Order: sequence, then structure tokens, then C-alpha cells
Amino acid sequence: MRKKLFIFSLLSIILIIVGVCSYNNTKKQSKLKVNTDANGGAEIAMLIDLGNIDDKSFKQGIFDTVSEFAQKNGKTYNYYIPEEKSDYSVTKSIEKAIDSGAKIIVAPGYWFKRPIDLVQHRHKDVKFIIIDTTPYCEDIKMYTIAENTVAILFSDQEAGYLAGYAVVMEGFKNIGFMGGIKLPSVENFGYGYIQGINDAAKKKGLGKKSIKLKYTYLGSFEESAEHEYVASSWFAGDIQVIFACAGQAGLSVMKSAEKYKDKYVVGVDIDQSSQSEKVITSAIKDSKRAVYEELEKIYGGNFKGGKYAKYEVKDGYIYLEMKNARFKNFSKEQYDELVREIKDGNIQIKKINSDDKNQIKFMDFDYVTVDFQD
Repeated sequence: MRKKLFIFSLLSIILIIVGVCSYNNTKKQSKLKVNTDANGGAEIAMLIDLGNIDDKSFKQGIFDTVSEFAQKNGKTYNYYIPEEKSDYSVTKSIEKAIDSGAKIIVAPGYWFKRPIDLVQHRHKDVKFIIIDTTPYCEDIKMYTIAENTVAILFSDQEAGYLAGYAVVMEGFKNIGFMGGIKLPSVENFGYGYIQGINDAAKKKGLGKKSIKLKYTYLGSFEESAEHEYVASSWFAGDIQVIFACAGQAGLSVMKSAEKYKDKYVVGVDIDQSSQSEKVITSAIKDSKRAVYEELEKIYGGNFKGGKYAKYEVKDGYIYLEMKNARFKNFSKEQYDELVREIKDGNIQIKKINSDDKNQIKFMDFDYVTVDFQD
């Protein structure tokens, strides 16, 4: 018996390793179309920091917006992927895009905060749209936004709150959260998620600590056999639904949910209902709309740089996908009431600040028991 268990375990490890290698070999390959000039340059350039551009989530959603705007307005567009995850490599990619003719740089992701700070001052004739962070000057330890730059920020905790509230009102009591990498945006999705879970449990009159939440960070935003294996182990246990706040890695969670009956996934950033029938809803921050509007301002002569734009539920940029949702119990009327409460200020949703080092201390709520897994 022990010998059989050993062989089974060994085969499982081999399959995971083979799967991971298979996924890694496809990294950075994309079928997304671009439109460049004769020299391969483009007027609008999008940069990628972590993961792949065709992630069916945050990055691809923004690139689809760039593509839509460029095609509608007869502009060339392309995307650039750094050779490695480092400020030097990211900066080099931005410089390459500008040298190739880029007049607008779209940079979605936390890792652009230092590179954009450098290039925004070197290239004052180029417009920069940075999403999910603001440029950060390492020398003076301050966030700085030049006049040719706009930073687009979202209340990610509000999107997480909506998702957490909805899954509990739907009837789930054994819940999961899988973040990609522990970055401010992902952390706030998770922190809001816990608050929503707690408030919904209280609203339903459930007992103290009646909701069980398993919580982890996967360590990457890329699809992999390893992530699928971890999600499968959760679903094989008692977890009923997982909020996959993990970019392309969320696809691995969806694949694992498809193996089980009555197991579901909450998508993120864009409507992911088409990716799997197991996506019960998606927690959306409408970066697509925000980026499109900034591109319109630039070409319309109405661009106002040197500032950040913060988008929230009350602005209509943060919401749950309800049209394509697969809820059986949580109604549109309940959702609309929740949104009104947030807009009216009756529900206050906290965020985790950059100075908060110990996230675990924020997970102590009356109605939720959090199993935080490193």
C-alpha cells in the first residue's frame, strides 16, 4: 500500500512539473493583432510588466481598449514585453517603444511606478497613462506625477466587497480567495472581499465565525498546472467558490472548478463569464472605459496630466457583472440596494495602506474565520 501511495505521489509531482514546463514554454506568445508602421513602430504603445498580455483579464482588457480606439481612429498600436522583471528591463522596453515612434505609453500594473517616473521626465512630449499605481521617485521616496502623465487608480476594495457580499448572500459558507502576487491592488481586492463576506453574514443573521475563508497568494499571474492543482485541492475539500484575483492564473482556477459539481469561481477585472460556465460573476473595475476616455482626451486636446484619477462604485467604474451572472439566489434587486448603500455612504469599505505590513491582523472579523496560507 505504501509503495502504491509513493508511486502515485511521484507521478503527481512529475505531472505538475511537466505541466509547469509546458505553460512556461508558451509564455509571451500571443495571437493578438497589432498595427504598426513600415518600420515596426506604433503611435500608441502598451507595456506589459508581469504575466502575459493575453491573460483574458486585466491586461488583455486594456489592450483590447487600445486596439479598439486605435482602429476606430486610424492609429498604429503595438505592445512591448520586457525581457525580465526588473526596473532596468521595463525602462528599456519603454525607451524602445518611444524610439520606435510611440507618442502615448499605456502602462498597466504596479511594477511601472519607478520606470515611469524616470521616463516621464526624459520624454516630456510623450503622454503616459499608468494604471493601478502612480510614478514613484526612489531618490526622494515620493510619488510624483509629471504634467505629461495621468495615473488611473481604482477602489479595488469596493470590487472585492461586492464579490464577498454576493457569494454569502448566494448561500456559500466555505469560501476561497486566490490572489496572484501580493501587490496593493490584489491585497485590497482581498481585504474588501473579507469585509463583504462579514457584512453579508451579519445581514443574514448567521452565527459568529460561521463563514470559513481560505486565503492565499499563488505567487504569479500566469496560468499553470501547479495553480490548477492547488485550486483542485481546495475544491476537492469543502471550498465552494473561489475569488480568483490572479490575472491569467485565474484560468487555472476555472479549469479546476470545471472538474467538480456545484463549485464556482468569481472572475476579476473584466466580465469573464465567457471563459467558463463556472464563473458565477466577475468583480469589475472598468479600466477599459477609463483608458479609452484618457485616449479620447489626449487626441481631443483635453488631456490634463500631473494628477491621478480615482474611480469608485459611485462613479460607475466598480461593479459586479450581473447581466451574465449565474446566481440562483442573489438577486439584481439585492445588488442594486447594496450599490445604493455604498453610494449613499452608509457602507464604509476600508483599504490596506502601503504602510500596513502585516495583512493577517486585518483579517479578524466577527463572522469570518480566515485560514491564511503562505
